[in-house]
Formats: sequence, C-alpha cells, structure tokens
Amino acid sequence: MKENPSAYPRLLLEDDRLSEEAPLPRAFHELFPAHLVGLRGTAGCIWPEPSQNPAARESFREGHRFLYEEKDPVAAMRCYEAAIDADPEYIQPWVALGIAGVMDNTPESLALAEGVFAQLAELGEDSGLSAELRSIIRQNLAYVSVHRYRGTGIVAELERADAGYAEADALAQQERVELLCHWAFVKCERGEDTAATAL
Repeated sequence: MKENPSAYPRLLLEDDRLSEEAPLPRAFHELFPAHLVGLRGTAGCIWPEPSQNPAARESFREGHRFLYEEKDPVAAMRCYEAAIDADPEYIQPWVALGIAGVMDNTPESLALAEGVFAQLAELGEDSGLSAELRSIIRQNLAYVSVHRYRGTGIVAELERADAGYAEADALAQQERVELLCHWAFVKCERGEDTAATAL
C-alpha cells in the first residue's frame, strides 16, 4: 500500500490489522470524525473470535461497505443490526453499530449509540473481553458525550466525557493518541489547560 501523508490507514474492526484497501483521505475523517474512534493501532488482536454464523459475518461486512464506501450510516446500521440478530454475541457489529450511530448524527442515532456503548460498558472482566477492548468501548461512550456537547453546548456532557475517558484510560493497555486528543479537548473546554497539556 502506497503511503499517503494526507490519509489515515483503514483498519478493520474484524482483526485490528491494516487492510489492503487504499487509505481513507483526510477529508473523510474531517467529515466523519467519529470514524477515528474506531481506529486502533494495538499490537495483536483485541477482538474476540468472529462469529461462526456466516449470515452474521456477511451482514457485518455489508455494514462496513455501506459505512465506509457508500458513506451511508443508516444502511450500515440496518446491516449491523441484522448481524446482531443473527448472532447476538458477535461483539464487532455491536461496536460498529454504535460508531455508525454517531456518524449518522441525529438525536435518535446518538441515543442508539449511547445505549449500545453503555450496555457494552457494563461487560466486565468476566465477559472475556480484553481490557483494551473494554477501554475502547468506554472511549466510544465518552465520545458520544463530546459529540453532544459540540452540538448543544451542554456542559454536563463534558463532565460525563471526562469521567468516561478516565475509565477508558485506566483500562488501556497502551497509550492511544485518539483517546488523549479527545480527552485533552474535554479538559480544555472545562478550563483545565494544565491537565490537558499533561495528557
């Protein structure tokens, strides 16, 4: 894959490895900042094994096609929901459903995303999910609050985001730039410039 300094590599939720697809351009990330929430550069796979149900896997892949190629988060959400219906324990479409909800950016889809991430955040160590994945789930939940704050200016959303990022950071196995950048934004918006710089 040819390097493009103005693009981010595309990572798949399936195995957390670089895909063979062309990088997504910077403009895509500026248009859909929530996509960065789904990008992870961790060493090794943090995801549970994919579903053994072929229909669930196919619906998940189709959801990715709609979300990242067609730029249609509503169609993607329908596909992710179909994957979940086919295999409710298949974690990847749950996370992708939340990300698609943020990208759709309607009050209803943000409520859906918040509900999905809140439900996933309740899964503890005994769930079999890695600490890194549980951190990512909390980070996504915090990002919903950031997204709402940016749209409404409601300061209580900053408080929720700050607490969520602290939980995500405590679980993280390695430092993740996208967590720290959003968390620093929250700190700055709360007037905590020293804390933001320390991140």
